[in-house]
Amino acid sequence: MYNYLLFILMAICSVVNSAVITKRYQLEAGTKFRASAVYALICGVISAAVAAVVLLVKHQPLQATRFSLVCAAAMVLVSLMEMYYTLKALSMDKIAVVRTITTVGAMVLSCVWGAVILREHITPLRLCGIGVIIAAVLLLSLARETRVKLSHVLLSLLPAVFSAAGSIISKQHQVEQVYAHVDTLSFSVWVGLIRAGVFALIVPLMVRRSADGLGQSKRSMLFAALSSFISGITYIVSLHLAKILPISVTTPLFTSLSLILSAVFGRIIYRERLNARTAAAVLMALAGALMMMR
Repeated sequence: MYNYLLFILMAICSVVNSAVITKRYQLEAGTKFRASAVYALICGVISAAVAAVVLLVKHQPLQATRFSLVCAAAMVLVSLMEMYYTLKALSMDKIAVVRTITTVGAMVLSCVWGAVILREHITPLRLCGIGVIIAAVLLLSLARETRVKLSHVLLSLLPAVFSAAGSIISKQHQVEQVYAHVDTLSFSVWVGLIRAGVFALIVPLMVRRSADGLGQSKRSMLFAALSSFISGITYIVSLHLAKILPISVTTPLFTSLSLILSAVFGRIIYRERLNARTAAAVLMALAGALMMMR
């Protein structure tokens, strides 16, 4: 139960970060690929620094193995592809449609991987919980969307594939028993450094093609740094929990918690009205979360 409580705390921090701090960054810097690339660069630097500081405090050496470096590079690659195709899908269809397909797709793919490849046991109650969470996502996001193009659905599935791939790679690294791999903190450092290196090459190329240069204000850079700091901490915790909790549980649980917390923070911070449809979706997500924790 302690691990689940820690997971819930991580989910709260993650949703606060995305719903408040990252949202403020997007309002300041925009939502184009350049703004996302700058954010990824800052996130890489700060997340690597956070893990490195913890390593120093604990007097642990920075470890490196070929397997872990390959996994770290793969993590950065799939996050880049997820970012690219998410923005591309959002430019073609409504946000609700894209987010729903991506969320449900990533959750289903992660659960299938956990059950089939990792041989995780999914009880009938947890299976019902997954179904309830999917229904909550559909109710909250697609109730008013009656006409969705098939090509847009297929495009929205690509971010889902890459999002699931990121979760799977992290999980596989943490439970690896054949190849030599590094500890959680060292892996976080390598993921951050490789991400920073990749986007350090991408951002200057995009700046040269832009008329307004970097296009970042001091406020946006501050929000990006704060968000990256929180992301770095939550990623270290998520890697630690990946060793203990099954991916077929954590992914649906995080989805349901995100739905609940987003509705709560939307009501408190942005004064968004909690209508009957949203309230029903939140209650369904809560029921699904309780089923997953059984």
